[in-house]
Amino acid sequence: YSGSQRTELAAAAAAANKRLSASEYGDGDATGMTMAYQILNDMQNLQPKSWVYWQAVDNSGGWGFLNNALDGSTNYGYAFNEKYYVMANFSKFLRPGYQFVNIDDTNSVAAYDGNGTVAIVTASNSSTDQEVTYDVTNLTSGMGSGPWRVIAYRTSATENLAAQPAVTITDPTFTSLVPANSVTTFVVTNPASVPIVDGGQYLFFSMWGINGQGESTTGNALEEPGWTTTVGADLDVWSTYNNPNQVWVAHNAGGNNWVFTSLHSGLAIDIAGTTAGSAVIQNTQTDVPSQVWALTSVGDGSYFI
Repeated sequence: YSGSQRTELAAAAAAANKRLSASEYGDGDATGMTMAYQILNDMQNLQPKSWVYWQAVDNSGGWGFLNNALDGSTNYGYAFNEKYYVMANFSKFLRPGYQFVNIDDTNSVAAYDGNGTVAIVTASNSSTDQEVTYDVTNLTSGMGSGPWRVIAYRTSATENLAAQPAVTITDPTFTSLVPANSVTTFVVTNPASVPIVDGGQYLFFSMWGINGQGESTTGNALEEPGWTTTVGADLDVWSTYNNPNQVWVAHNAGGNNWVFTSLHSGLAIDIAGTTAGSAVIQNTQTDVPSQVWALTSVGDGSYFI
């Protein structure tokens, strides 16, 4: 919970070829800012393989991510502390397999997924808004040439992991406003670096009902309803059976542009109009713009299509 020899302990563990874990931490600050700076300090200096917050649920003010009476009754109601969302700024985006990289800012940590995405988490306990400039030039050999896409997710007194408008940058340096008393995660990705291949077969899940391992908790996947082969039929989601009417084949349309056809019918995913609420249908593959889709990393292992 304290101690001042983090770097020495990290060096001793490395010399002994031991995995170091920060196995227990807690504090009573419901805003999560105290915890955020503890995580930053530990990840920069202690460099553990895992970092564990001790009490996810508590009945004592700000100690838990969630508050519940914990009185042995059937009172299952709970309230979120802001700390819950602050933790998500770290845990949702710094995923297993990411490699931490050096960053010359004690208020930030950065990690790279090895496939074109870097996540930067920045905390600010300042009483005023700050303008911060980031330079990912040293990572561009792995992230490819630009342009890059930046999406910020912010937790503050008025925002809970709120996604900010995406920004496209052509230079690997970008500047952003970091509000007072906030934690912001910046996801920088090369849209051309996507984990699909031409001719690959895929299932599509909505993030509505996805657990922390990227698995569907609702079991619903995009499909041709009732195995229909009718041109113009609306697509829907249904329980996952991995049947051909739920499997979609990727066809590269140049760069990060893709057309997806049903393994069952051979028809392409299409949109019936350009207004909000237009139906997603299946149609004869012609590679027209309404059938072409781009992928952008969310930064947590999932993708916008």
